Amino acid sequence: MNHRQSGVLLLALLLIQPCLAKPDASSADDDEEAGLSWSYQRWAFGVSGSLAGEIHRNAASKGANKWNTELDPVFALDLAYALPDDDRLVVKVDTGLESWRPASQRKLGNREAYLGYQSDTWGTVKLGTNGSPSWRLLDEEYGTHGLNWPVSYSGYGRLNVLRMADWVKNTLAYASPEYAGFSGELAVLLANNDWLERFHDVLLHYAQEDRFRVDLGFVGQQTDRPVAPLRQHFLAGEYNWQSVTLSLGYKHMAQDRIMDRSVIWSQLGYAFGQNELHLGVARVRDRAFPALDIGTMVLGTGYTLHMNRYLDFYSDLTWARNRAEGGIGASDVDPRYSLGSVRSSQWITGLSLDF
Repeated sequence: MNHRQSGVLLLALLLIQPCLAKPDASSADDDEEAGLSWSYQRWAFGVSGSLAGEIHRNAASKGANKWNTELDPVFALDLAYALPDDDRLVVKVDTGLESWRPASQRKLGNREAYLGYQSDTWGTVKLGTNGSPSWRLLDEEYGTHGLNWPVSYSGYGRLNVLRMADWVKNTLAYASPEYAGFSGELAVLLANNDWLERFHDVLLHYAQEDRFRVDLGFVGQQTDRPVAPLRQHFLAGEYNWQSVTLSLGYKHMAQDRIMDRSVIWSQLGYAFGQNELHLGVARVRDRAFPALDIGTMVLGTGYTLHMNRYLDFYSDLTWARNRAEGGIGASDVDPRYSLGSVRSSQWITGLSLDF
């Protein structure tokens, strides 16, 4: 998809925006999630998804500027059967057809595809392909607005096997109910999948309504390659006060003789009307090879306009500076592009439509 086609997509989303205006309060709850749902007796069926069109600009001190575009359609199908005591049997198929994925990975249920049991008393158990609880939290809650590359991927691209797993096949996942503000999540690999031989993810939460939260995660994985296991732990928190949000976090990834990487970050957000502004900083260090110690400072900024309940416009900038040539770059897609550069940046602007 070229730049002109991407521009046409963004313009088309803007043109249909009036047709997607938020319904009147008398006909819909403002907090109601996007999506369509139907029910019949004990059965319920839902369809939801999103469509994002983005323009990216990558720049590096060693290398020409590089433009590219992304079209990221995602859709999910949900089926539930009601049991006594408000328990439910659930089936979900969540599929991502993003343009950055290789064609071989654009398959039905490549994000999530599971059979589950939900109980308000005992929690939720899911068997199949599940999202890694820690990765989803870092990617969707903390690694946003220009900090996705250092927080979610720790300097590795989306398709690099050194990264932590995101969507994992053949897993058993459990999410507990909340007790006095505490809750937890667990995911364990039951059988080898495409590239993992072992995987576990333990995530603990504590929250005080919408004011304060703390998250602690432990992840371990072993790939099918003859290398040492990869381990990760992180501690992150967020505090909300009126229109201001402050988040802080620390993450460490280790693999014997390959990686000893730590990331520390902080981000400040301010919301006014339908607008959000964010400013964050992150420090990435890798001490696996002292002679080649990678020290990278990252600055992330972002602006989001919530045009209505369905449509968002956003523009994020990531700027990275290495201590010396040979460091890692600012791109979350292919960091090798800026390898060997002292300075690099990535600017992303786009529209996201939720339905």
